[in-house]
Parts: sequence; C-alpha cells; structure tokens
Amino acid sequence: MKYSAVGALAGVLAFFSAGNVDASNGFYKPIRCDTCVTENDFYAQAINAGNGHFLVYNLPAGTMQYWHIPSDPTPGNPGRPDRPMSIGVLSGQSGTKRIPPAEATQELRIATQAYSYGKNTLRPIYVVPVERLTQYPHVRDSTVHDLVRDKNMQRMLETATGDTATLAAAVDPNFLERLVEMGQVAVSYLKLKEQTAAIIKVVFKDGSYAYFKATVNNPNGEYQADSPRTAGDQYVPSDIAEVEGTWSSHGGGNLDRMAQHFRDLGAQIVNLGPQTGSANTISCTGAGQNRTCRVVRVIW
Repeated sequence: MKYSAVGALAGVLAFFSAGNVDASNGFYKPIRCDTCVTENDFYAQAINAGNGHFLVYNLPAGTMQYWHIPSDPTPGNPGRPDRPMSIGVLSGQSGTKRIPPAEATQELRIATQAYSYGKNTLRPIYVVPVERLTQYPHVRDSTVHDLVRDKNMQRMLETATGDTATLAAAVDPNFLERLVEMGQVAVSYLKLKEQTAAIIKVVFKDGSYAYFKATVNNPNGEYQADSPRTAGDQYVPSDIAEVEGTWSSHGGGNLDRMAQHFRDLGAQIVNLGPQTGSANTISCTGAGQNRTCRVVRVIW
C-alpha cells in the first residue's frame, strides 16, 4: 500500500464512525470450502446443505460458485452424469448453477488478497510494544495483571490501537490496503468482511501481552477480553470466577505477581513451602466467589 492509503483509511474510519451499517443479506448462504476445485466439489457442498441459495467459495484460490438447490427438487442429476445423486439430504436432489452477485465476487477478491498478505489468515497478528502506544508512564510500567482490572487503560489502548498512524506503522501495508477496501464493501454476502481484521498484540515490559482487534468498522481497536497472557502464555483472569486451575512457572519463573493478582481478585491465598521462596505453582479451587489458591514456594 502506498502511504496515500493512510488518508483513505482515515476517510473510511470517519465514514463508519458516522453511522454506516453493513447491509448484510440473509438470502444467500455462504459456505467456505478450501478444498473445492472442480464444479462437482462446489455442487456437492451446496446439495449437502439442503435447499436454498448457496455461495460456495474457496478462499485461498479465490474461486466461487453459486448454486440454487430447490425445496422441491427434480429427481435425477442436473444434466451431469458425474454429479452424485446420493450426497444431498434428499435423494436425487438437484440444483441450478447461477452467476454469483457482483458484490460477493468483489468481497471474495479482496478477502483472498488479504488472506495471502496476512500469511494464510484474515486476522494476522502484529506485535506492538506498549511504549509505542502511550506516553503515560503508569501504562508503560503496567502489565496485563493491571490491564484486566483497569477499564480506563483498556479504553486508552483501544484508542491507540485504532489510530491510523499506529496501523500504518504496524500493519503490513498490503494487508492494510485490503482492510480499507473491505471496509467499503456495502453488502457482505460471504461474511468475510466481519472476519477481516488486524490483530494488534500489545506487549508490556514484562513480556505479558493482550490482543486488540482493529477494523475499519470501528475508529477504535477492540480489546479482546480473553486474550491477556503472561510472557509464558498463561491466562490472566479478570474475574474471581475465572480463578480455577493450575498455573506453573515450569521450573524457571516466578508467579508472585500472579498470586498477588489472585489475592486482589478476592481469592484466599495459602502459601506452602519456604515463605521466602518464589511462587512455583498455584492451584486454585472453589465455586462462585469463594476461591482458595495454594501457592507452592521454592528457593532456587
């Protein structure tokens, strides 16, 4: 993407923030089939789905066929001896191949390119250190343990991850250009518009991280509440009801911050082992708001 597209991104963001709503259409039923190659492959997917109007598409290949399967099927194969008669829900069910809507063809073209530039995903992940998103020292010095309990910090980072300058600097320019194009798709027949996004992985100073989803439908990023993890990829709960299970340092870390986090959420902490040791394993049990976490401490 040329950097002039940053201006286009800003324009699209303004357009959607002003109240534009995607006019989804329930008439067509999209079916993704990345293994579909031959006409019979596409037809089989449609006839297996029952009756209706099906847009069967192969995302990586960028190919699609539109099949109408009637509710009152005509017995026999639709003029092709190589089409199976026993695949459909109704024996002998037949269908008619039609031309896909131009909007669906455009949507698939954009999505296929985005999928390629995103390295085989419509939601590629881009890593951004937290210090690049804010000048506030208390945010820069925080960890995800703080983030999950601080709504203001979440909103601040949502604003930062949706910023056009941030996206232009962090996201692959070719993918970003397709993201802008996808935002201009008025009718998302294939539902690929809602699936296409840049995922910003915000990394804190201790290596812990959280994901924010950036799309052109929203001028801000969207905090992914289930994403906060430690540097060792262990989940960081935001509510006492989620404090259940076992967290381990894998014999080399220190879970003291996690133990304190569970205490802050309201769990009862029971320390086992040397009181001056580092937290090695945390096992939490209980129900509702009553949780007990047993912290095994060791001296390395």
